Amino acid sequence: MARSLEPDYALVYIALGQALETQGRAVAAIQQYQEAALLQPDNREPYLSIADIREDRNDIGKSVAGLTPAVMQIPDSQYLILRRKDQLTWRLRRPY
Repeated sequence: MARSLEPDYALVYIALGQALETQGRAVAAIQQYQEAALLQPDNREPYLSIADIREDRNDIGKSVAGLTPAVMQIPDSQYLILRRKDQLTWRLRRPY
C-alpha cells in the first residue's frame, strides 16, 4: 500500500526489503534494496543490506562488487570504504 502511495520514496523499498529478508526471501529483498538505491543513491543502507545478504549466502565476490558502486556514489563514507576493505581482506585470506 505504501509503495503505491509513494512510489518514489526509497525508505518504502528498504522496509519492504527488510520484510522480505525476514521471511527468508533474499532474492526479492535484494530487488527491493536495488530499487531503493536507484531512488536514493546517496543512502548507504540499501547497499549495505545487499552486501549483508550476499555475505550471509557466502558470496563475498558479489558483496564486494556491490559495495564498489556504493563507494563511488558516496566516496566520503568511511564506513563503506572500511567494509569493502574488510571483505576484500577476508576474500584474499580464504583458503582455497
